Amino acid sequence: MTELIKNILFTAQSLEVKGLNKYASQLDSIAESFILIKQAQYDGVQGYWIRNGRCFDNCYRQKRSSNPKKSAQEIWSECHSEWQDSIMNKSSEWDKYADASENMLKIASTESVKNSDYVMNDEISSKIESGMSVADAVPMTIAERIFSLPWKLAQISNQISDISIDLSEKDPAISERLYELAENIRQESLDNYKDCLI
Repeated sequence: MTELIKNILFTAQSLEVKGLNKYASQLDSIAESFILIKQAQYDGVQGYWIRNGRCFDNCYRQKRSSNPKKSAQEIWSECHSEWQDSIMNKSSEWDKYADASENMLKIASTESVKNSDYVMNDEISSKIESGMSVADAVPMTIAERIFSLPWKLAQISNQISDISIDLSEKDPAISERLYELAENIRQESLDNYKDCLI
């Protein structure tokens, strides 16, 4: 990803030299977004969301297998309550639902985890308040969080593609370079998407 950022900044500089400041500014802004994404990966927040998603899945599976007659809504509500308790209570046993692959994920900073917990809780609560069941709100929120990075990368790829199209007549060489960058970022997005599914 670092190489992609360098290429974006190099291309922005080339555009600025040619007087195409509007496009250079757009690419600088895209590079800043990329840097923030890289920082988020470094801090491990995405890994935290993936881990939390696995904990919810395992919680549901364990409770469902031990209480097959209990409704999905009740089980999701119980898992949601346990997760909420884990936000406030460090001695909660929420981690028991993590599987062995958790050690392969980056660990987020304490502050990032705390903020992510509150954001997730607000998002789940908002969905429930709007009429969604807990059984739908919890997995939907987890999926939204997990797939946010690939989604952001896809958006960046589309932005660069749009700039490439705009520049196709003004500067075909830079347009082609941007097209290749957009394709590389699109591939990075797909790779991140596949990582979320593992």
